[in-house]
Amino acid sequence: MVAAPHPGFSVPSALSPSSSTATHARRPWPDGKPAARDRSRRYSGPVRRSPQEKKALSYAKDRRNDYGENDKSSRKNIRRNKRMPNRADRHRARQVLASEAPEHAETRLAAKKSMWLTKRWRKWRDAPLADIVSYQLRRRAELGMDDPVEVEARIERIRRTIRT
Repeated sequence: MVAAPHPGFSVPSALSPSSSTATHARRPWPDGKPAARDRSRRYSGPVRRSPQEKKALSYAKDRRNDYGENDKSSRKNIRRNKRMPNRADRHRARQVLASEAPEHAETRLAAKKSMWLTKRWRKWRDAPLADIVSYQLRRRAELGMDDPVEVEARIERIRRTIRT
């Protein structure tokens, strides 16, 4: 019988060492170790990557704002650009209702297209980091800040990094 850790605790008989099934109840494998195929499915932690692999993933997956404005201002500007067409539609409807008789106002409002359709603003995703870096290098070469031959070699190195 196994000693209880405290007075109110009792050990089930299936888990006591005197039972013949005690070892099999705790170990699903006869030798107490999982099979080799089961070990391969275990979680071994995060994947270890070399610095070169990390850089290639960064060039491919990291993205930068190429819209031409501060990337943090997008939080406000996206909401503003969604609000403006609705506000313009409400303003136009209020003006039409105030100026005309109600029976003519409805037909005039239906005939005019919504601002959502005429001045459509859409979000677009940021550009991959490799494209941004390539653009900056080419621009430096055009402005005479860097040697064009050296810039093309750097851009080719970026392309090779992404492919691997």
